[in-house]
Amino acid sequence: MTTKGLFSTPVYIERELGQSERDINQELMDKYYSMKKIPLRSSYNKEAAHDISVGENGIQFSENVVDDCPLFGKFLETSVNQYLKDLGFPPQPYMVKESWFTRTTKGKHAPVHNHADNDISGVYYVQTNGEDGPLVLKNPLSIAQGNYIYFLHHHQHGHHVMPLHRGQIILWPSMIDHSTYVNETTHERVSLSFNISIERYPFTLPKN
Repeated sequence: MTTKGLFSTPVYIERELGQSERDINQELMDKYYSMKKIPLRSSYNKEAAHDISVGENGIQFSENVVDDCPLFGKFLETSVNQYLKDLGFPPQPYMVKESWFTRTTKGKHAPVHNHADNDISGVYYVQTNGEDGPLVLKNPLSIAQGNYIYFLHHHQHGHHVMPLHRGQIILWPSMIDHSTYVNETTHERVSLSFNISIERYPFTLPKN
């Protein structure tokens, strides 16, 4: 009997290619250019934090980007349903609670944070050169480092650097701490981030 790694964290990765990707990215960039971007206000280091899109009122997360981007919304629906299917569950009603663009220029990054009051968090890369600051997911078991075995495990698997490609979507459980590396290139990365809540008893979604 060998040592087995149990209780892994499910992370979904898919990449849209071809004409579908081009259509989605055009839709998203049209929306991106129409929105104002400001530095992330919640960061402890505002000089180094990336910019995010805001609504016409200038308030963070006050405008839900996905509502105005049906092509991406369909791709997101397919991805969420496949994520649940991979875990052995049928599609479930869900809502995109908030979605926003992130602009990451040279010297900028996303500080460590999580979105623990949601079920799924994710990102879609609209514009990237593949080297402008990848997403980093933290091992949720790192909280158990008081145990020596988990302490050793953390040193080997404390975080995971995710692949970075245009047209790629990544979904993960919202309670996971995550960040991005500093963009050390002159390329401007544009991504769409979002948080999702899934309906299940006794939690219901608002009705339109």
